[in-house]
Amino acid sequence: MTLARKIQGNPKLSIIDVPTNSSGKSGRGVAKAPNAIRSAGLIQVLSHHCQIHDEGVVAFTLPVTDRDPDSGIIAYDALL
Repeated sequence: MTLARKIQGNPKLSIIDVPTNSSGKSGRGVAKAPNAIRSAGLIQVLSHHCQIHDEGVVAFTLPVTDRDPDSGIIAYDALL
């Protein structure tokens, strides 16, 4: 089944880039995924089937590699 057949009506969709990863280091691994997917044409393809609102990139504080003592999450403040 094609994407066009799965999407019915004229849905609205917001695209938000969240360039972060679990290592607390910027510009590596998963943090590059939003830009890679965008560069591959995600918005252009979806815009043929949905109303797209591009929300842009979520801004983060500078990443750190420290773990939060209570949760164990790396870069807890950036995640929040």
